[in-house]
Amino acid sequence: MTLPKIKHVRAWFIGGATAEQGAGGGDYHDQGANHWIDDHIATPMSKYKEYEQSRQSFGINVLGTLIVEVEADNG
Repeated sequence: MTLPKIKHVRAWFIGGATAEQGAGGGDYHDQGANHWIDDHIATPMSKYKEYEQSRQSFGINVLGTLIVEVEADNG
């Protein structure tokens, strides 16, 4: 059996820190203002006063949703 070769790799992203508004997608942290998932937190970053109010305050939504499609030469 011969393994297929990679024909194309395509990638897309939506949302994240550069988006005009959070759109959700596959990244549940990338929500609009006042969404319950971006509320007060208990993580190692929350010990810093400037980061305790929001997960997005320390960049957890920076990437947003990333979709990668890999197409093989056999379809």
